[in-house]
Amino acid sequence: MPANVEASTNVYFAAGAALLGALCVGLAIGYSGPALETMLEKPGVNNTELRIAKKGDESIVGASIAIGALVGSLVAAPMSQFAGRKRSLVIIGIPFAIGCGIIFIAKSLLFVIIGRIVIGFFTGMICVVAPSYVVEISTPTTRGFLGAGFQVFITIGIFLMALFGIFATVSFNYFFNWRYLALVSAIPAIAMSILMLGMPESPTWLLTKYGRGSVKPEKALTRLRTSKSDIQGELDEMQEQANATKNLTFTVDQLQKPEYWKPLVLGIALMFFQQFSGINIVIFFQTQILRDARGNDNATEEESANYASIGTAISTFAQIVATIGAAFLIDRLGRRKMLLISGGGHAISLFVLGFYFYSKPAAVAVPGNGTALTTAVLEAPKSGLPTFIPVLCLVVYIISFSMGYGPIPWLMIPEMTPAAVRSLVTAICSSVNWICAFITAFTFGPLIDAVGNATGFWLYAVICVLSCVFVLFFLPETKGKTFDEIQREFSGNPTKEPSVTSKTQPPQTPQPTAVPVPVTETKLTPAPKSAAAPKSTTAPKSTLSTKSTASTKSGVSPKASPTTLPKASKENVETKV
Repeated sequence: MPANVEASTNVYFAAGAALLGALCVGLAIGYSGPALETMLEKPGVNNTELRIAKKGDESIVGASIAIGALVGSLVAAPMSQFAGRKRSLVIIGIPFAIGCGIIFIAKSLLFVIIGRIVIGFFTGMICVVAPSYVVEISTPTTRGFLGAGFQVFITIGIFLMALFGIFATVSFNYFFNWRYLALVSAIPAIAMSILMLGMPESPTWLLTKYGRGSVKPEKALTRLRTSKSDIQGELDEMQEQANATKNLTFTVDQLQKPEYWKPLVLGIALMFFQQFSGINIVIFFQTQILRDARGNDNATEEESANYASIGTAISTFAQIVATIGAAFLIDRLGRRKMLLISGGGHAISLFVLGFYFYSKPAAVAVPGNGTALTTAVLEAPKSGLPTFIPVLCLVVYIISFSMGYGPIPWLMIPEMTPAAVRSLVTAICSSVNWICAFITAFTFGPLIDAVGNATGFWLYAVICVLSCVFVLFFLPETKGKTFDEIQREFSGNPTKEPSVTSKTQPPQTPQPTAVPVPVTETKLTPAPKSAAAPKSTTAPKSTLSTKSTASTKSGVSPKASPTTLPKASKENVETKV
């Protein structure tokens, strides 16, 4: 990457428009907790006509988004490769809003689930297209900050949904219910489609589509860089990556190359550890976790609901602050250090949260009442731990996630992957992410029923410890490196092979009348005019000679003589045959 490459303000505007998609993702992910509170069967409180009485329905509503996202993330790769990053984001917003509308008008739980699957489909597409677009329009110095913005906007979306959830469960006595919560998510989706119409396309994709001879990549890059930037130099470097993407077919042969399979394996591992840290359990069921924790202290239903809603808002606000802080720290501390801090924080907070539940009485259903196992407490608490412990644990957990495993996987996967397969690898990793999200969300309820809250959280804490081992021994650092440098490291060639000229001075264009002289060097380049003579050099025999050594040193080619050859100067040694 040329040294004089500076991002213009258009980079931030374009990234902001694309990251509205991440806001949609956050609203969709955060929807389950507050929406389920207004769906649950609560006579005299819930004024909606749709109620959830069965415990399994909660898991279905929470996990259904992952089903659609899994399919959407796979469709996103060919779509963004064919239509482009910008156009894909323009298209995605409208059907996302339609999915929100399906939930708004739903008359049964089935239509709520259908709406969630539709939203999930386009959520999965956003998670592939938006990070790729942001990374490709950024410079190396802004890539970490803007790449972390994807998780920042997801976090803001979750926080906004938590605030709306407080209005739904506290302020308006369930009048602002799950229907209106769904409708809120449609607003940024429509805004994204409109704003992206005026943004430039990814220069990398334009090079892939139209080639270096087209003016479209240059026009797009000119809008994204300052007037001082070396546009042509950056385009030349982009071309090296973009050449491989034209008429791309992903084959097994490509997987044999380390620069292809290593980013894929590392990306899958990052997504696995992101989800099996338990993040979507916390996000989807945070309100229910806190309600259960407070309920075990013999609190009333209303006290438990208020405690859960306010605790969710506090932890989500902490997530916003931590995610914004992480955006500034990622390019200072590096990706590896941030992930190690993140995994360690996850493990500690989940161990403590598990201990809190272990120290409390197990919830036992009264025989014959047909309720879930969290409705009755038949024994006194085993310890007097403060009731703020669960909220504190979730705050620490959320902050830890926001500092590492939240933003960094979405940044590192397109960062590590060659442009030739960036969309495809990002799509595969995103699909793995949503598969893991579905597994964790769908199995959380049965897991807790089988082993209890304490053991369930401890199991996830062990996985978080393993994530630290993975980062420590297997994940490379990408901070401050260009795409080309990262790919050379994966291929086992961390530095380019320097030429003779590159070891001394930058090459200069030789005079048009210069006479080449055959030499014994294996790699020869034109020498600069002011180069000094080497200590010892022997030229081969030749029928060519120069008139005088002095004239050669002056950079002017003398006339050839058929009889003599002067002592070779450095100009002759470094002259390319």
